[in-house]
Parts: sequence; structure tokens; C-alpha cells
Amino acid sequence: MNGNRKRKQKKEKMFDQWKRERDEAVASLDVEKFKAFCLKWQEKGAYAKKPLPPDNIVEISMYKMACEITTIPEDIALKAAKWLVERGYIAGIDWNAKEDEQKEEHAE
Repeated sequence: MNGNRKRKQKKEKMFDQWKRERDEAVASLDVEKFKAFCLKWQEKGAYAKKPLPPDNIVEISMYKMACEITTIPEDIALKAAKWLVERGYIAGIDWNAKEDEQKEEHAE
């Protein structure tokens, strides 16, 4: 049991570190910093070892994450939302988008 407890504690500590670093990278709204975070954790096995999408997709994703992660400061979340809307995107993540697309396909 003691070995299991230590493994669990190690995983929890690693997850806490990942969340802190994620929040820092996202809150920076700096694409290069966010990409470095992704690549670092990809090496640690947290992500599949696949190439990152193009920078513009990474940037949009980072801004959408800034709107959704509750531990991101409100002023940064608002700045991210404004950035997205100014470029014609929905602020945050539209969790119903896929469901809406499927409903439209079935209606036709």
C-alpha cells in the first residue's frame, strides 16, 4: 500500500505542477511561452508526441483557454475574450458547437 500511496502523491504533485505551469503559460498570452509549456509536458508524457498545430491555431486555443480556466485572473480572461471577438471568434469554448452541427446535419 505504501508504494501505491507514494505513486499517487507523486502523480498529484506532478498534476499540481502541470496546472501551475499551464496557468502561467496561458495567462502570459504569449504563444512562444505556451508552446514551450506544451512541448515540455509532451516530453514528460502528458501529451501525445505529435507536432503542434500551426501557430495561429495554438494562439487561438490559448486565448480560448484563458477565457475558460477559472484560475486565470479575470482581467486576463477579459482581455482574451476581447481579442477573440475582435477577430470574429466566440469568446471561450462553445461546448455545444459539435452537438449543434450534428443536429443541423440530421435536420437536412
